Amino acid sequence: MNQETITFYNRTAKDGSFIYFPNDFSLKVSDFDCFSCLSKAQQDTLNAIISVWEIKDTESTYNVESLCSILDINKPTLNKRIRSLESFGILEHVPFKFDDANKLIGRVKCIQLILNPKLRLELTQRSTERTTNYAHRRSNAMLIQREYSNQGFRERPEAAHIPIVRQRSTFPFDQLVAPVGIHTTKWATEFYVNDEKGNSHKLVAQAKSHSHVCTDDELMTVYSLLSLTLAYHTKQQEYYSRTGKVPENLTPIYVDDVLAIRKRHLRDFSGQLRQAVRDQLNSIRDTTFDVIGLQELELTGVQLSGYLSRELKIFKQCSPFTPVAPEILENNQVNFGDSAMLYLIEWPDELFNSLITDESSFAFPPNLLTVQPLIFMLFLRFRIKLRDQNSYIETLANLKSALMRTSEMSQFKETLKNQIIKVNALNDPHLSASLEDDGFFNFNLWGYHGIIDFECNEIQITINLEEALACCGIKSANQKTPTIANPLAQAVSPLLKVNRTLSKAVGAKLNVERFKYHFKLNFEDDEIFISHYTSSEKRTKYCKYIAHSIGLPIPSVEDFITGELENLSTFKVEGQVLQRNHFNIIYKALLSTSNPHLDLSSHNILRELSRRSSLKPELLTLIEGETYQLTDTFINKLSQGLLTEEILRIET
Repeated sequence: MNQETITFYNRTAKDGSFIYFPNDFSLKVSDFDCFSCLSKAQQDTLNAIISVWEIKDTESTYNVESLCSILDINKPTLNKRIRSLESFGILEHVPFKFDDANKLIGRVKCIQLILNPKLRLELTQRSTERTTNYAHRRSNAMLIQREYSNQGFRERPEAAHIPIVRQRSTFPFDQLVAPVGIHTTKWATEFYVNDEKGNSHKLVAQAKSHSHVCTDDELMTVYSLLSLTLAYHTKQQEYYSRTGKVPENLTPIYVDDVLAIRKRHLRDFSGQLRQAVRDQLNSIRDTTFDVIGLQELELTGVQLSGYLSRELKIFKQCSPFTPVAPEILENNQVNFGDSAMLYLIEWPDELFNSLITDESSFAFPPNLLTVQPLIFMLFLRFRIKLRDQNSYIETLANLKSALMRTSEMSQFKETLKNQIIKVNALNDPHLSASLEDDGFFNFNLWGYHGIIDFECNEIQITINLEEALACCGIKSANQKTPTIANPLAQAVSPLLKVNRTLSKAVGAKLNVERFKYHFKLNFEDDEIFISHYTSSEKRTKYCKYIAHSIGLPIPSVEDFITGELENLSTFKVEGQVLQRNHFNIIYKALLSTSNPHLDLSSHNILRELSRRSSLKPELLTLIEGETYQLTDTFINKLSQGLLTEEILRIET
């Protein structure tokens, strides 16, 4: 049913949008209190609208913009709240006109507050659904917390107050990620690295992912994970010193802790923020970078020079940790960890060792992970550029090429202006931006002061070193790049030295034969075969047996075996890695044959898999997740090569 157009005699378009109260308006604040689907900000806005009914003008209207002073918010924030209430149907537009036909309406809106029975029912249903979902997530979080405690995980740090840090070792991923908003499974980019002599070399990287390649927003999450990793192990410093154990490269990370360190709201009724973190962790885990560059190497006594590719990943492993078992769905997908609140993360060894053993870590402003991804990338770029100089000038075309090369220049300039101006809302005295009367755009990002000339397409950056250091919690002015002391290194470094010494002692007492996928330990009259696919139970059993036999500590034997495993290859089919869970499917299928004459040691199974090319197609379907059950033909062919030598002699 069409609403009747209302005529207003005392208003003009200059007065802006306004709220209209009909003669029968009778809504009260209490009418909306029961709807938990409305946020506190939305409730406050509704309360303000209802409260001004008593001071409406003679035409029963009130200027929308005047609500800003009542709510103590700016106009953009108010407009955002108005739009959100319109999406619920609580505020609706009323057709209107001015009495003078020459008065243009323009973009002015007449808004009316309503709550009819149909809308009341919809809001009630939304509130019930929200409350149910919140209760389910809260129950799941408590279940995870109990599981966390039952499994023996140690106390986690207070995430909201830990410093933002990064390890000192090389970290090229800053230059490899795609810009936020680029949702693609492939991304190619160029970047530069310096060698030991300070010479710069250009490399090319191809990023690929099953979901979407890692973006600069996910890079911000990586920084939060690095900070949480160091904070977790630092909190266990007393335990490491007391027991003599070194930190294990496996860190429990809570989804809520990632939100806390990025200062995002934890009252996540819809679950969207937590799901966004899970999606980011999956994207980071799935993304592989093939880095290609010119290299020189010696092969069989010949000096070679050519382009080579090296595969890099941000995570070594990343998995949800949940008491909920995986479920195979009808579309051959596995439902696992969709609502997980806890993840276990294993970093590349070089990165993890640098993070916990370097005497210092790179330090960053506490609010760095709260800004927009473009501002985050700008800050990292300014920090690198001004490491050895006080100022520099760059064209916007060059800046766009580095940060948003797929966008048009006009779009980049508009995005740059809009994102920088938003820092004013963060209530940080070292974040500011303004458009001056002379047309220049000035800003300050934690001591990096910039001037953008959008007419000449140039940006000039200067550093206030004392301010930049202070923003990272550094009082001394002797540094050029902010670093803070790493207290964990003082406790861990002596332990690592002892372990390395003992690990060498283990190697001296064992005769090691190394193969592509496994190594063999010969000592006394025993032979032990170990590969990446040897079960953790067997590895533990071997470590205890070897340690007892040679009279050295079990941790030293464990470190020695871990070091040997790092030099082994993982089994691949057409570039796809055979994971341990895939190997376990094969092993269980062989075990189910109940053939007592099969040698089911992992190195024997791997040898037969590599020798029998006819098995590769079905093996690839297993690796790619297209099947979780192997055919009898596959198992029979594989079993033929696994018969023990005694049975083979009998058969021949």
